[in-house]
Amino acid sequence: MTTNTLVRKPQHITMEESDLVKEAVLLPVLLTMIRRDMDRMQNSSASPHRLCLPNIVVMQRMLEMIQIDLVQLKQRLRSAGIRIYIEVKDAQGIRCKYICRENRGSLTLSRSMVKAEISILAGNYVHSRI
Repeated sequence: MTTNTLVRKPQHITMEESDLVKEAVLLPVLLTMIRRDMDRMQNSSASPHRLCLPNIVVMQRMLEMIQIDLVQLKQRLRSAGIRIYIEVKDAQGIRCKYICRENRGSLTLSRSMVKAEISILAGNYVHSRI
């Protein structure tokens, strides 16, 4: 007597899940860039403090919103069963490997793609949240 066991293959990675991974890789880069720019503005003696203050306030608000979004993003990754296990950032761009519901995936963003995506993300924070 043989028993037939039904073995289900895990679903393929959806576009939404892939976008979560991309956002999880890009948001920390944006956060680092904004912090670096804020430090430069605060330590710069070339520009008057009163002209930098509005920019610093906007950047500080962006930092706060990105940090909140990062916490929420990590929760969404966890609930979707996504784990990034390798992430490499170098002069060529960003590469990462991840697991999503037993499926292995990878994401590669060239340096120019990272710049474009970061510009879009930063614009979204400036225009819609501040």
